[in-house]
Amino acid sequence: MRNKILISLALLATMAVSAQNESSSIRWKGYTPNGFCGNWEVSAGVGANFFFKFGDNENPSFGDLTDLSFNVSVAKWFNPIVGARINWQGPFASAIDINGNLHDFNFMFIHYDQLWNLTNWICGYKADRLYNAVLTTGMGYAVNTDVGNDEFAFALGLQNRFRVCDAWNIDLELQSMLTKSNFDQVESGATLSHGGWDRLATSLAVYVGATYKIPTRNWKAAPQCNKQDDGCVKRVNDLEKDNGNYKKALKDAEDRNNQLRKELDKARNAAQEQGNQPATNLTPKETQVSFTLFFNGDESSLTDEAKASIKTINELMKKADNNTTYTIVGYSDKDTGNPKENMELSKKRAENVRKALVNGGIDASRLKAEGKGDTVQPLGSGTINRCVMILQDK
Repeated sequence: MRNKILISLALLATMAVSAQNESSSIRWKGYTPNGFCGNWEVSAGVGANFFFKFGDNENPSFGDLTDLSFNVSVAKWFNPIVGARINWQGPFASAIDINGNLHDFNFMFIHYDQLWNLTNWICGYKADRLYNAVLTTGMGYAVNTDVGNDEFAFALGLQNRFRVCDAWNIDLELQSMLTKSNFDQVESGATLSHGGWDRLATSLAVYVGATYKIPTRNWKAAPQCNKQDDGCVKRVNDLEKDNGNYKKALKDAEDRNNQLRKELDKARNAAQEQGNQPATNLTPKETQVSFTLFFNGDESSLTDEAKASIKTINELMKKADNNTTYTIVGYSDKDTGNPKENMELSKKRAENVRKALVNGGIDASRLKAEGKGDTVQPLGSGTINRCVMILQDK
């Protein structure tokens, strides 16, 4: 008996996992799951049980084999269509024994059922629908408490649910149990695989009862986007496209910044090898460049590449010590404009970079901006000096 119980539990666990997995089918997508604590319900009913055997030649009257019966169940719905329950049926039954005599016995049938809401499956979910048809399929363990017989049994049924309110249903349920033919007697019968249908017994029961649905009861439609949803799909596609463009711009800016650093190092190394000083008048502090941003001629607004770089700089500054401060120095090239105009232009460039960093979440007290016009050409000569350098203070 212990082995049978263990096998039953293993089968029930497998069926429960199957129900959870099936809930992801596209057939019933579109509703928000309520979690483990949602969509539980308790049912109870009273009715009549009719027990008979296939191939029974005694042909007793219907009334002789009909007895009072009860059922109690606890169920959990995983989505509007698929659920599961544990059900108890019993305890009275009557049958014809091997000698053709009518006798009464007590039994109980405990079984796991897979629940299938056919109405929601076919017609779509509707919380206030008056009627729902629920198919029940399962298996469990039947015990004859009078003679000690215990057998596996299969269950099949149809639950007709009539809605009273959100919390209550009135149920008319049809249930059947299929097991070995002499489940009601002392001697064990033939197995299902060898006995044939003439060696089987079934119990047919009808119950009238009620179901109480424990909150949370209903299902909420998940937010969805479709072609008719006021351009929602277009907005999503546009955002995805913008995100891709930003990523590309950021990579291009990083590549450009790395290339300029290499060119600057190469120029300085070449000058030192010739025994000459670099063709710049950088201060010692300016040789410790943290970041370099480049601008278009005679403009102080940030380029797309600079904006993309600012995002990366923001993240790096946020990860640094909050006591770390930076000086933002703007420059302009000597080849265009005049010294006065170039000084104002370099200050605007530095200030625009400072504002962008502050808007990105950097504390303004950590940043100082200044402009040097064309008095200093940090990158040698030419238009490459249209730039801003972010220098980490010591």
